[in-house]
Amino acid sequence: MTESIQHILSRLAVAFRRLVHVLLPDEGPGFSDWIGSGLSSIQRGYSRSRARSRSNLADNLKQLLTHKYLIVLALLFAVVLCLPALWRGWGFEDDIYHRSILLSATLPEAMKNLFVFLDPGSTRSQMELGVLPWWTLETTQIAFFRPVAAFTLWLDYQLWPNSVMLMHAHNLVWYLAVCAAAALLYRRLMGHNLASGLAILLFALNFPHVNAVYSIAARSQLLATFFGILALWAHDKSSREDWKAGLLLGPMFLALSLFSAEAGIAIVGYLAA
Repeated sequence: MTESIQHILSRLAVAFRRLVHVLLPDEGPGFSDWIGSGLSSIQRGYSRSRARSRSNLADNLKQLLTHKYLIVLALLFAVVLCLPALWRGWGFEDDIYHRSILLSATLPEAMKNLFVFLDPGSTRSQMELGVLPWWTLETTQIAFFRPVAAFTLWLDYQLWPNSVMLMHAHNLVWYLAVCAAAALLYRRLMGHNLASGLAILLFALNFPHVNAVYSIAARSQLLATFFGILALWAHDKSSREDWKAGLLLGPMFLALSLFSAEAGIAIVGYLAA
């Protein structure tokens, strides 16, 4: 954009010189040179102004991305991005399905049944209703063991069973915890620099993450991510600083991640790397 404007100003200077020579031949080259030098001065001034603007923008961006309170700013951005989720209501089928169980379930029942998506005992009836195709194997079972996630969802129904807004707020708190943990891990692995600052902001403002706040049932993914990040942090600190507590906390966080959602297995790849 800057080069285009400079090119236009340069062409204008040449055009003015030619126009003066045609219309005012008696004025001689002095007048046309004066016009041309004026336009050249404007061009140089514009170039210097653009250079200063670029320099100021770069300096401001550097100060922002390396500021000691950047993590707080990223968390505020995350709150603003996810705030509409508080008014989402019972928008997903999984949330309604969980509600039908949790309104009357004990904690052991919630841990056992909350994430059972296909059970041999109900397969035939679901096939007859058309929920499942006719060729479904009747012995098929799809059930996930997510006791940590089940406990937090069960806790919602002990504290505020009829407030969907507070349940979404509970998700938001976990998302902020995920963003804070990711920020601390980025700072640890990458240092206090522009790259880590940019990574922190991009993580907090990554819109697909919002789905885990909008769906109460997706809290399991937030929990698995949070504890998985803590496992990476503890492993790195233990490896590089001979931090003895990390030998206990690292496996503990990994176990909590796996017991939150099976997606926690992805952390093992990072640990192995």
